[in-house]
Amino acid sequence: MTRIGIIRFLILFFFNLFWSLSFAQIVNVERFRIISDSTGWFGEINLNGTFINSSINVLIVESNAFVELNRKRNLFLFLANYNFIQSDNSNLVSDRLLHFRHNLKLGKWLTWEAFIQFQQNEIQNIKKRLLIGTGPRFKIVETKNLKIYLASLLMYEDEKENVYPNIKHHDLRSSSYLSFNIRFSEKSELSSTTYIQPLVNNINDFRILNQSKLKVGINKHFSIVLRYDHQYDSTPATGIYKTNSTFTTGINYR
Repeated sequence: MTRIGIIRFLILFFFNLFWSLSFAQIVNVERFRIISDSTGWFGEINLNGTFINSSINVLIVESNAFVELNRKRNLFLFLANYNFIQSDNSNLVSDRLLHFRHNLKLGKWLTWEAFIQFQQNEIQNIKKRLLIGTGPRFKIVETKNLKIYLASLLMYEDEKENVYPNIKHHDLRSSSYLSFNIRFSEKSELSSTTYIQPLVNNINDFRILNQSKLKVGINKHFSIVLRYDHQYDSTPATGIYKTNSTFTTGINYR
């Protein structure tokens, strides 16, 4: 493979990677929650960058941060993502996400959630999307091998599409989700979260997202991980497909 061919392959690879990640318009916060009885700070920050200087100059950046603060009855969660691919001063892919969430534990089975989210996504033709929501989260089942949670939130959505002339949306949506985790053994588990977000005044305008992950332990350190993501938007931004799904498989080392 020639040098230019390798560069084009890398651009295509990262473009397809960001394309699949960028379709996740609904943020699955469940996979970022740390299950811990201890209080304090938890989190991680990742920054990856690649620069290719050749006949085609390419800059690839992928960054994300996750911070969680657990204070007995209060849980604070902050997420941030910024990814882009730039080629000769032209943006091929660019998406930004900021998400802040507060959980207040009101009882053994009831928690009150509130969140605010800002998003920009060129692939999805989203110039700006601001979400503000709140509502109850219920602990349906919590045992050593099975956990089920259900939430029903109400959120305000302020969105501007990245088209000309600009299309704006000011909507009130329901944002409900069902999440469960089944632990088959110390090394194997199945987790899944399904979101549904219909308009309050028009249930025919809705979004659905399901993210499922199966981890099967091979030995003490290695596991096979299968992940399936499926999203449907009945009324997407102009020029965007209604349905998108991805299936990935990999090996996890612990």
